[in-house]
Amino acid sequence: MSVLRTSSPLLLLVLLLRNALTYSEKCPAVCNCTVSSFYCASLNASTLHNSLLYLSAPDSITILNVTLRGGDVASVKYFPFMQNLEFLDISGTSLTRVDFPSEIRFPSLRTLLLNSNKIEELTEDSFAAFPNLEVLSLRDNNISTLSYEYLKLIKLRRLDMSHNSIKNLPTRVFRLLSNLEYLDISMNEMKRAMSSDFQSQQRLRHLNLSRNSLVQFDFDTFAKNVRVVNLLTLNISGNPIDKISSWDFEFDRLQIIVASDMPSLRVVDASAFSKAKDLRLIDLSINPNLSYISPSAFENCSSVHSLDVRGSGLEVLFASNLKDVAQVKIAESSLNCECMLAEVDNIASSTIDDWEDVTCTSSEGNNMKLSAAKSGVCEPRPILPFGSRLSAQLGSTYYLYCGARSEKDEVYWKLPNGTTMRGAEPMKPSGVSVMDYFSNSLYHPDSQFVPARPRIYPSKEWLRIDVVAEKDEGEYECIVKRGKQKVTRALSLSVERVAIEIETLSTGPHYISLSWNQTLAIQAVDRVALRLRIIDAKSNERLIQLSLHNPWTTYNVMRLRPNMNYTMCLEYSLAETLDKPLLSSCIHAATPQIHSLFSSVDTSVIVIFLGIIALFIGFNVLRFVWNYLHIWQQTKKRSRMAASLSGQSIVSHSSTINGVTYENEQLALRRVDSTSETSACLLPGGSSSSGTSDVPV
Repeated sequence: MSVLRTSSPLLLLVLLLRNALTYSEKCPAVCNCTVSSFYCASLNASTLHNSLLYLSAPDSITILNVTLRGGDVASVKYFPFMQNLEFLDISGTSLTRVDFPSEIRFPSLRTLLLNSNKIEELTEDSFAAFPNLEVLSLRDNNISTLSYEYLKLIKLRRLDMSHNSIKNLPTRVFRLLSNLEYLDISMNEMKRAMSSDFQSQQRLRHLNLSRNSLVQFDFDTFAKNVRVVNLLTLNISGNPIDKISSWDFEFDRLQIIVASDMPSLRVVDASAFSKAKDLRLIDLSINPNLSYISPSAFENCSSVHSLDVRGSGLEVLFASNLKDVAQVKIAESSLNCECMLAEVDNIASSTIDDWEDVTCTSSEGNNMKLSAAKSGVCEPRPILPFGSRLSAQLGSTYYLYCGARSEKDEVYWKLPNGTTMRGAEPMKPSGVSVMDYFSNSLYHPDSQFVPARPRIYPSKEWLRIDVVAEKDEGEYECIVKRGKQKVTRALSLSVERVAIEIETLSTGPHYISLSWNQTLAIQAVDRVALRLRIIDAKSNERLIQLSLHNPWTTYNVMRLRPNMNYTMCLEYSLAETLDKPLLSSCIHAATPQIHSLFSSVDTSVIVIFLGIIALFIGFNVLRFVWNYLHIWQQTKKRSRMAASLSGQSIVSHSSTINGVTYENEQLALRRVDSTSETSACLLPGGSSSSGTSDVPV
């Protein structure tokens, strides 16, 4: 027993050396092989063939890691079965499809890397061979579409699909990835990302949406009723987002948000991060056009450790932004010396990490170090993040931004109609109502439902128009007042009309099917009524209430009169002024008359049909006459025969003695027989007959 114990390590070493030598002898020349790993780069057809043969050998059962880098690998359908394989890297090749053999399984594989290939599409069987896969990387390929059927990997924890051509995420595309913790879909072409896409990922910790084409986080993006509760890190940098609106990020446990390098970003609204109470790091750096961060943007964020706004277009960073921030970086920004120094004096708890590198511009236009600048008067000049010439689409919810340089300044708004309104504190968002005017009308049939909030609401940071109407077009004034000082900036708003065109799809005696090309972008759905007005030739009118939530731009108008002209108008109206539509688009249509059977049939068809009927009738009449005569003749003959059998003549009273009777016929037959016998006796060589003829009595 002691001999075995002492020789066991030696025996194990000998076996390992033997295996190593065996692998060295079989290993392809350009590859690196060990007992547990196989690495091969710059593959060609011959090297790939030898590599697959090597991996197919019985001794390859000990290989845990396989790496095939570069070269000509167009397909993996001949990849051998390796029961103990845990790591597989096939990157930098010409692989165009993921076609691993579906009839075999790799039960031990945990990591699959398919980076920098030419994969264009996935199929249902692409990853069927890897039931226990935990890490999947498809970075830097040409994938453009996704489906939940492609990603049936319930144990997957990490997915990297960055640097592809994905344009959109189908609804709940990741529904089967319930254990996903890390998701990277950066460097794609997505224009929107909804929280329902990540509804099943309750374990998701890190989400990277950077370098896409995301335009805005609005009411239908990261919807309020669906939350990714465990998300810790969110990266949205490099997207063309122009503002971060109130309550955009309702992630209770979010700790890090990166929103840097976004040239379109101009505003961070009030309460933008208020729902993310556990934020530790906020990166808003390299946003050259970011000119205004609301004083209450970080409200309720009491544990922010670091705020980075370097390289921004901020003229001032309010002390309220920094009251709960431990460290801040503001170098390379467009700070105003006098305004920033006034705020620095009120900063007590924050540390400006790059204080010595912070520069500013004085009121005289001189650039200098902020640390060397002298205190002065910060002029109450309005800040217009989006400029003075603005454009809004008809029916949309629009904000005209104008902020002050000091939290103590007062802001007034003057409307195109001359009304002056004082700006209040920004209204806390209450969420967008999911119940539109159509639904409200159903629940309140006896009263006209009108939202309690005003259509135009002025605040110290913006003027909100709940629903843009044509009458809102014109010149606005933003007035910033500090004591006796007053500075005014003009803003010009133009309203973009939407050309909605209606067309008829089909018509019938009692219906007309309508379709229209587009709809208004209504966010305040509880404030706008969508109706279809129907007017007939007799000026009778009917209104049909439609829902703004209906995704189909079609409607079938029923219960119409035949052979009638109609005027049909699609109308968008404010709840408070239903008789004055925001937009009306009309079309004239007519219902056809109800046609009878003969009026809908061609004349030639009727003639042919009547001809066929005439021939049929004539044929049957002739047949009837023929049958009648035939029956009459047969009946007449039978009657004669019956009368003769009874000894009665069936001839008429005008008949002669030659009438035919049964007796006369018998007599005639006998006479014929007698005549025949007499003729026979008179023949030459014949003898006379001794018989006599029968004479009828």
